[in-house]
Amino acid sequence: MAVGSGVDLDRLRSAGEGRADRTLLVLEADDGGALARWEGAGGSEAPEAGDAVAEQSLRLRPPIVELRPHCFVLRRPALQLAGGFDAGLPDAEAVADWSRRISGRGLLHVLADDVFVERIADREEPATQTSHGPGPDLGSKLEELQHSDERAVLRRAVHAVQLAMRELSVTIDGRGLNTAGGGTATYVVELVLALARRDGVRLRVVMPPDPFPDVRDAFGEEPAIETVDYEQAVGGVQRTDVVHRPQQVFTSDDLALLRLLGERIVVTHQDLIAYRLPGYHATVQDWDAYRRTTRLALGAADGVVFFSEHARDDALREDLIDPARSNVVGIGGDQIWRREPPEPRPPAGLDPDERGFLLCLGSNYAHKNRPFAIELAAALAHRHGWDGRLVLAGAHVAYGSSRRAEAEALARSGDPDKLAIDLGPVDESGRAWLYERAAAVAYPSVYEGFGIPPFEAARAGIPCLYAPQASLVELAGPEGATLVPWDAEQSADAVLPLLSDGPARAGQVAALRDACARTRWSEVAANLVDTYRQAIRSPARMGSPSAWDALRREQFLAELGGLYDKLREGVGDALPLAERDGLLTPAQQRGLMRVAGRGRALGKVALAPFSLVGRLGRRGS
Repeated sequence: MAVGSGVDLDRLRSAGEGRADRTLLVLEADDGGALARWEGAGGSEAPEAGDAVAEQSLRLRPPIVELRPHCFVLRRPALQLAGGFDAGLPDAEAVADWSRRISGRGLLHVLADDVFVERIADREEPATQTSHGPGPDLGSKLEELQHSDERAVLRRAVHAVQLAMRELSVTIDGRGLNTAGGGTATYVVELVLALARRDGVRLRVVMPPDPFPDVRDAFGEEPAIETVDYEQAVGGVQRTDVVHRPQQVFTSDDLALLRLLGERIVVTHQDLIAYRLPGYHATVQDWDAYRRTTRLALGAADGVVFFSEHARDDALREDLIDPARSNVVGIGGDQIWRREPPEPRPPAGLDPDERGFLLCLGSNYAHKNRPFAIELAAALAHRHGWDGRLVLAGAHVAYGSSRRAEAEALARSGDPDKLAIDLGPVDESGRAWLYERAAAVAYPSVYEGFGIPPFEAARAGIPCLYAPQASLVELAGPEGATLVPWDAEQSADAVLPLLSDGPARAGQVAALRDACARTRWSEVAANLVDTYRQAIRSPARMGSPSAWDALRREQFLAELGGLYDKLREGVGDALPLAERDGLLTPAQQRGLMRVAGRGRALGKVALAPFSLVGRLGRRGS
């Protein structure tokens, strides 16, 4: 054996200090993968690897089921209790036999997880199975069971020291990189590129079928990035050390996929707006299912990261996370995704020569507070004679929108057609044109886990009008907050100087740029790698088994709900007729079926009176 320079008898003694019931096994290079394997990365020699293991070890001294014949230390009390080895057996079988005799007497085998040796080259490989004892491969089966237990301390100890000898492997759930991803997609691309440029990290990204433009090219230029599609991901790829979902978990299927892809799970949680508001979902049942999934995801995750302290405090207030397993990593203010900028083109509905407008970018979710942007524009026009108009650009959501409130605010303005225009969603070229021509960005959001528009406005060199709310003060700075919540007239007075060139405008833009420069993507990547390593080194979540059991129930409920919806779609309004204790008795149901099945013409004549009554009922309803 070649022994690392940090390995000495004192460390071996400390592994069993004060315990006469222990024998010791040490970590060994190339031991078949059952314990930590030394891959010799970067040309390291055994002494350097030994030092690295000693530094990274958690010193958990985990119990093991059986000694291996390569390198172990025997304690005198164990020899006195169980006697020596059976000289009539080959080495490997003799060690296995002695190991089981010791265990059978109540003694414990432990792994000295801070001691590492390298096997001498060309040594004959001892047999790993034995025909002596209860079964021909009992030892390997016991070891396999112990290693497959996600909560086992042995698994955690070995995982921690493995990272001393190889790269950290990470899977990113990048299915949000689709063409509808918007700001989330841009964030994920920047994050993946930042991680890929760190030494010692190997990345795999699960891609959507319709990725954001230029994403595949950007990832293809980075040798540290491997991409797989969803079918490959669920088809049985090897687990990486960590899987990270860089956005919220929306469904039980999202969470089930994470478990397939990584040994430890890290989730980014942006905000709790959908968790708190039932109106953001199609039904109360959908809202309840989303809340259950959120609790499951945050309860099962080994680490949860947030963009801001405000978002993390919200989750703590709801008792959704363990403070020790959560971190704020932020978003980089710089740009490392070097792609060809889109050619600015005016969105449909705008004059190509139009400029100087107030731009409100974002979907029409109620918390985005677009009605206040309309009130602000009206106050600027009425109080200060501002002759610009408000341009609303963003997706129209199905649930939780401010559509009605926006219409009411426009009606109160007196001249809605002149005051504002709603473009709906715009593409990248349209977005670039809007930033190029706008006088300022109106961002009156009431609640944000993190706000992207202030950063985009700073890059475009225009002011951003926001209130001292939620994470915006934390991220963009209190000095730049000009909106007075939620007084449109006072806000109009405060923002007017920002709409034309002058010291106030230049000062606010400079403050936004300084805020952007405070955090860079390289720092975000470093913080995330620390979070990944912390997740690996932390004890397994005690509630994880319950969470996974609950996940299976959620998937069953979702499947059951889908079948019920399919039944309702097929049966339609007739379900009350056929259900138990329904409007028709079983005999009446059979009778109708016989009439309807006696040929199309006869059935049509026999059922004609019922059709007439049905049509009359619809007219009167």
